[in-house]
Amino acid sequence: MRKADIVTLIGGSLTGLALVTGLTGEICLAVKLLLLAYFMDVIDGWVARKYDEPDERGQMLDRVLDRISQAVVPFILFIATYEKYLERYSLGIMYIYASIMMPAIFYRLVYRTRRSLDYFPGTPLFVHALILLGAVIYGSYYSFYSFILLGAALGTALNIPYFRRRTGSGPSPAVAGRALAILLLVAIPCASTIWQGFGIVLLSIGVLYAAVGWIIYLVLSYGESTR
Repeated sequence: MRKADIVTLIGGSLTGLALVTGLTGEICLAVKLLLLAYFMDVIDGWVARKYDEPDERGQMLDRVLDRISQAVVPFILFIATYEKYLERYSLGIMYIYASIMMPAIFYRLVYRTRRSLDYFPGTPLFVHALILLGAVIYGSYYSFYSFILLGAALGTALNIPYFRRRTGSGPSPAVAGRALAILLLVAIPCASTIWQGFGIVLLSIGVLYAAVGWIIYLVLSYGESTR
């Protein structure tokens, strides 16, 4: 078995544990387990580049588990955390969100859209994870979460281009920084104000990323329509 696949499967195990602990009400532990799964996801790319030959099956395994860890499980943790606070219309929007996201992310897995160096085809999965987990960590519910998530789901389904930093084909220089940031977040006690503050930061980044993608897309679409 490839070394990177072992790391990927460890991340998958952590994601499964996060799902079970979240459903049993241990939300804090579930979030930390999911963050550790993200840490393994950061590491597996580095391991694959350093020790393994390129392998389509390994890449498919990683993409499948990414969809579960960055979309499915964060959504379940969000619902488990805020189910009692969702107004009827917000709950309805979350139904729509789930009905769009679940088929869209797996359709894109099978009929994969070619990724450009300049943009992501559709709202990236990590944006959904930032919004959902940021809201869970923050610990306070606001109805606008549902509308932002719905916009992100539509962006994913419609392949709206989201601009990204050009990195080329080499390893990202931010791997160590992302890994350390994740471990730092895992080490912070859930009851602390720092933990809640990180939730606000993650949520804000996700919301801004989702909104900016739509704004740029609409501006460019308007510009093309007026030519």
